This record gives sequence, structure tokens and C-alpha cells, in this order.
Amino acid sequence: SFAAFTISLMTNNAPPALIRDALLAALDEVNHATVSFDMASLLSQQIIEPGALPPSSHDFATDMGSLLKGTFEEGCRDETMSALKAAMEAEETALCEEDCEMRQLLSDKLRTIAVDEARHAALAWRTMWWGCGVDEESCRIIATSYASLEQMWKEMEKRSSTALSEEVKKNWERIHEVLMPLVTGRVTIETSGIDCSGEVSLEGDFVEEVTNRVIHEVVCGKG
Repeated sequence: SFAAFTISLMTNNAPPALIRDALLAALDEVNHATVSFDMASLLSQQIIEPGALPPSSHDFATDMGSLLKGTFEEGCRDETMSALKAAMEAEETALCEEDCEMRQLLSDKLRTIAVDEARHAALAWRTMWWGCGVDEESCRIIATSYASLEQMWKEMEKRSSTALSEEVKKNWERIHEVLMPLVTGRVTIETSGIDCSGEVSLEGDFVEEVTNRVIHEVVCGKG
């Protein structure tokens, strides 16, 4: 999917930074899959590895409207939720009364994945910011179509294989409420109220810190 996304960016003359980060994100996903198989093998005490990929096809979005719609749905909406969900699972996994060493190992792996997914979510929001400056009409349609956070959340709950917590929902909504007006041009960086001084610490409430990382990456880094 990131390969298709990269080609769509190139087709629409995206900035080199977005293309580079899309390629790096694809490598992140390969690493995530490798870690997942390694951990499954460790937990099950047997070798679990991927087989051949099933037949598949990709739709290479050649117009800006399709690129922005796919970026919002798969990145700004779904990838943002994935980052927060991984962060929540990392915190929950670290809580233990037994098998603490194993649980801490799992938690550390999940923390790494959550930080990577936060970077991918930020890439989607940065792509929307760039695309909205190029195609204002498609941007307006997307902003109007996905104005209801509650409706988007209900749809994600239906698709999720596990329950989604209120903490994940609260932080997911915060990201959308801060970044959607920014990338669609309704507010500016100066009026967004985001403090860009210093780096984001990943200590304390991990879900909240991952949220701050997504926002900081977009507003303060490479918007």
C-alpha cells in the first residue's frame, strides 16, 4: 500500500520529502511484520513465518482528489487510530504480576511500532496539508464528508477486531480537532495554539505522548 501511495505522490508532483518518507514508511511496515512473526514464534514456542503473498491489486490514484481521499481515510483516520491503539496496548501489556520479562519485551516492541505508526499518521496529515494547497475543492469535499468524528469512530469500531477504549477515542478526536482545521486552511500555525519549542517527550502517559508526537510532527516539523 505504501508503494502505491508513493507512486501516487510521484504522479501528482508531491514534494520530495513526502516521497522519501513514504518509502521509509514502507520499510517500517516490513520491520513491523518481521517483529510480529518473531514475537508470535516466541510466544507459541514454534516457528511462525509468512507464506507466499496472495494475489492482489492496487489502485494507483492518478488524480489529486483520489489521492487526498485515500490519504485521509487510510492515514489521517485509520493510521492515526492504529498508532494510538498500539500505544494503549503497549501500556496495558507492561502491567504484570507474572511473566513480567516477557510482557515488558512485548511492550517495548509495541512502543516502537506505536512511534512508527505515529510518524506514518503525521505523514498522512502532511500530505493532506500539501494537497489541500493544490486542490482546494477536493479538500473541501473531504472536510465536509468527514466532518462527523462520531460517525467516523462508529465505523472504525465496527471494523476493529478488538474493543477501542475511551482513551484512544479521546486522543484520536484531539488529533483530528487540531489538525483538520490546520491542513484545510481554516486556521494558521500561529493561531493553532501549538507550542513548537523543544521535542516531544515519550515519558508518562504514552497514549497522550504519541498524540502529541503526531501533532508536533505536522505543525512544527514538516507541515
